[in-house]
Amino acid sequence: MDTKSLEELLMTVKPVITIRDEEWYETYDPEERMYETYGEDLNYINSMPEQFVWTLVDGDEDSVVVNGKAFVNRIAYYISKKPHNTNDIIVVEFDAS
Repeated sequence: MDTKSLEELLMTVKPVITIRDEEWYETYDPEERMYETYGEDLNYINSMPEQFVWTLVDGDEDSVVVNGKAFVNRIAYYISKKPHNTNDIIVVEFDAS
């Protein structure tokens, strides 16, 4: 069976928009708080409109944030004050420094 990385899989579905964390903060204004993937936090995330939800996922090399509610390799969720386009795949990369 041929296995693909997260990035390779995303590329086969739609074009991926990659942005740096600074642009994410400026453009979408995410809350400082991270939400857990279970319990009351998950209930809250599930009550939010999809265009305000982001997921911190464990990627192939580093953790990244992707728009929407991801389930595979999810670590935590974020809520942004400004919406993203749910038709896009946005990957937020963080500086290692």
